[in-house]
Amino acid sequence: MIQVIAFYLFAAMVLASGFCTITSRNPVHSVLWLIMAFFNAAGLMLLCGAEFIAMLLVIVYVGAVAVLFLFVVMMLDVDFATMRAGFVRYAAIGLAFAVALSLEIIAYAVGAVKVGNLQLDQRIAPTPDAMPNIQAIGHLLYSRYLFVFEGAGLVLLVAMIGAIVLTHRARGGVKGQKISRQVSRRPQDATRNHAAAGRPGGGAVIGLTHYLVVAAILFAMGVMGLIANRKNLIIMLMAIELILLAVNLNLVAFSAYLHDLVGQVFAMFVLTVAAGEAAIGLAILVIYFRGRGTISVDDPSRMKG
Repeated sequence: MIQVIAFYLFAAMVLASGFCTITSRNPVHSVLWLIMAFFNAAGLMLLCGAEFIAMLLVIVYVGAVAVLFLFVVMMLDVDFATMRAGFVRYAAIGLAFAVALSLEIIAYAVGAVKVGNLQLDQRIAPTPDAMPNIQAIGHLLYSRYLFVFEGAGLVLLVAMIGAIVLTHRARGGVKGQKISRQVSRRPQDATRNHAAAGRPGGGAVIGLTHYLVVAAILFAMGVMGLIANRKNLIIMLMAIELILLAVNLNLVAFSAYLHDLVGQVFAMFVLTVAAGEAAIGLAILVIYFRGRGTISVDDPSRMKG
């Protein structure tokens, strides 16, 4: 019973946080609501047994991407009141698209009622059963999806270098890294490995439809945010993150239902691409603001040249 209550709590919070992300007047508040959405989405994934993806969502998104959003918002001196001027004009169109899209997706999601339920309090059963979730994903990544995993790492590397090159400014009096000290650090002094203990089974079940409906509404909110905030590139990037978060919820839910770790692996790849997109997008945003003094994208032709 406690798992069902936790699901509805996390689902309500992630949808409320997503709505507040695209409607808040202050972009700083939007970033904070986005962080709240990531935390609650991690809770939904944890209920499915996707411990590794939930950990990635907290560490990569809350600890890095969301903080990067917050840093850029607080760094740029933007008149956000002007950015909100077109919100009311486009909100009705965005809401209409969001409602139509969510109803269409939910109609397909309701059809999934007949396929079965998800056992919330048991992790996805890898082979062998005693293998923890993180170890099972690592075994799958470094065997079947090794080259794709290396490609994902290359995407992050290119995104990191691109963001640094785009936004770098030469400064004096900056202390550098001590590479030799970092390299000489021993692994046993940095991390400790612990085997995850198995969790006892229970009787709480949630249908696959529940996750699909939550993801559909979150996806529609992201689409609404893209349409209603056409003048605010920062909120548009956050809306894209909500859309990708909805995709990851679907991947994890089907992974749990099919008892197949491939869904979690591809969710990790989506997180990788989304992190690279956020880094490059924010870097371009900073460059655009330096040249134009605004982040409005209502006239894309101004970006030519």
